[in-house]
Amino acid sequence: MYRVNLTSADFVEVVDNPYFPLPAGAKWEYEIREANGSKQTDTLEVLKDKHTVNGVQAMAVRDTVSSGNQIVEDTF
Repeated sequence: MYRVNLTSADFVEVVDNPYFPLPAGAKWEYEIREANGSKQTDTLEVLKDKHTVNGVQAMAVRDTVSSGNQIVEDTF
């Protein structure tokens, strides 16, 4: 089994990587096209909220996938 030992000291308060910035309020929308012609939309949104994951404060990013008007995946 692979185990990662992380502490809050391994993380930064603000994610400011120029190649993957995560400012609160940022939103990206991607269109997914399946081989059969169907389409889905994947929306990623950086929230102002923070969640505690294994004792570490983490930025909340909402990932919502929809097909037409129906949400098929909604994760944080």
